[in-house]
Amino acid sequence: MQEWFEFQQSARSAVREREKIEFKRGFSTKRLFQIVKFPSFSSSVGWEVLRERDLKSKSDRFLGVRREWMFGEDIKKFETPVARLGYPKVVPPSILMTRFELSHELANRTMAGFEPLSVPVLFREATVGVDGTSWLFVSGDEWAGLELSWWEYLPGEWASTSKKIQTLFYELEQLHSR
Repeated sequence: MQEWFEFQQSARSAVREREKIEFKRGFSTKRLFQIVKFPSFSSSVGWEVLRERDLKSKSDRFLGVRREWMFGEDIKKFETPVARLGYPKVVPPSILMTRFELSHELANRTMAGFEPLSVPVLFREATVGVDGTSWLFVSGDEWAGLELSWWEYLPGEWASTSKKIQTLFYELEQLHSR
């Protein structure tokens, strides 16, 4: 049980991992945001959106990076002690990563929707849970940023913000499934 718990934490960290930005002469790349959904009993999925700007032409390109932990594949490796013996001592999580260009329309609409949002720093009641879905939203970079996390039932003060975040997550998932 402890081994599965540690493995699950490792898989979730891999889904949350941020894209490595390669520095290219004449271009500026900025992380816009990351959204991660962590269900208790199915695959965790993370989305990161980056903007790459050509400094000469001032044109932008938007990139979506999707990471999914293949929960169904990995849980089979731990189903029984005999099944577990069929794998190496340290089992790496099965992570499926895809990258693709996002439309300017989606990126601009998203940024316009997030810019006016206001998030209270303190809230009256926190939610606690065991099974369900945890969410994470990260915006910014190493110098300045924001990180919001909540379990299934979000604090009431965050309702409008979290609904926008979750709506965007599902919109990105629809793009991916096409």
